[in-house]
Amino acid sequence: MLSDLLKTKHILFGINAKNKKHLFLELSAKSEQLNKLIDQKTLFEKIIMREKLGNTSISDGIAMPSALLDNIEKTFVLFSILSKPVDYGAADKKM
Repeated sequence: MLSDLLKTKHILFGINAKNKKHLFLELSAKSEQLNKLIDQKTLFEKIIMREKLGNTSISDGIAMPSALLDNIEKTFVLFSILSKPVDYGAADKKM
């Protein structure tokens, strides 16, 4: 169930990112704080590599950046709402 993956502490409001890269740095840092198995630098690099394969924007200002980490077996989810939109390179130009 989604409720098993998305704990209250995994919901982030008001992230103040300057751009897409800065957003990924913020999310990577928070992930490392919440899960001792996650390394911020490794996660950040994996998210960047995944974005190079294809933009993870969905539509209407929603994106789902993701990464696979070799040492993580259980799905880890963060949900974030930004204080202001960043240029995400979305096809619908809404983000």
